[in-house]
Amino acid sequence: MRIRVAGPQMGREYGIDPEQRAQSTGNLANFDPFSLGGLSDMRYVIPNFVVDHAVVDLPIPLCPWRSIAHSFNGFFFESFMDECAAAAGRDPLEFRRSHCTDQTRMLAVLDRVAEMSRWNEPAPEGVVRGLAVVESYGSYVAQVVEARADNEGIQVERVHAAIDCGRAINPGQVEAQIQGAVIDALGAAMRQKVTIRDGRAEQSNFHDYPLLRIGEAPAVAVSIVEIGSPLGGVGEPGIPPLAPALANALFAATQQRIRHLPLADYV
Repeated sequence: MRIRVAGPQMGREYGIDPEQRAQSTGNLANFDPFSLGGLSDMRYVIPNFVVDHAVVDLPIPLCPWRSIAHSFNGFFFESFMDECAAAAGRDPLEFRRSHCTDQTRMLAVLDRVAEMSRWNEPAPEGVVRGLAVVESYGSYVAQVVEARADNEGIQVERVHAAIDCGRAINPGQVEAQIQGAVIDALGAAMRQKVTIRDGRAEQSNFHDYPLLRIGEAPAVAVSIVEIGSPLGGVGEPGIPPLAPALANALFAATQQRIRHLPLADYV
């Protein structure tokens, strides 16, 4: 598997010199964690795996979104893992598990979310399911999205999320952060975008940058997996798996691969 990222070095916006960081960490030249997170720290066991970065500077100033590069790289990578599973004629869960040799934490959250969502049982009539798992900020999060897709659009009914963040010092806070991250990520995946015309953003407020509304919010079930892992973050790791899990669910319904976001561009 060879992955090439094309885009700016986000770290430079914050005074991080990728060359100096590469020398200090032993990573390859141009290694910028703000741009390659989710790929450079990918946990699947893939014997032939290369990531490089074609640096493309943009005239538009950029700022990190919640979970930074893990958000978009998680979307690309987990969508592609699902595509690989389909090409191999294998179940998406089983395919991922087969590439997690000795990855105890990945397997633990995958198994928990499969149990939560009853993955091995048929989905309710009219419901499609999609799966994704991403490690970020020291925590592992697997999610299963259950959605309905018809002529009236897309309705996400439920999201199952399993997180291994080490010891959950405040379980209620962990649950709240994952629930908030799911809502945050779902709104962005469904329709939020900023377009640039004549050097300025066309969107100005919530009337043309619509947030997810209460009636559109799914039920979010959160399960904390504690297997003695080191402490990790909980504020950002809930974001990356949502968009690919949703896109993978929609593929199950339409056989169409979602290659860019937001979904409003498709429907």
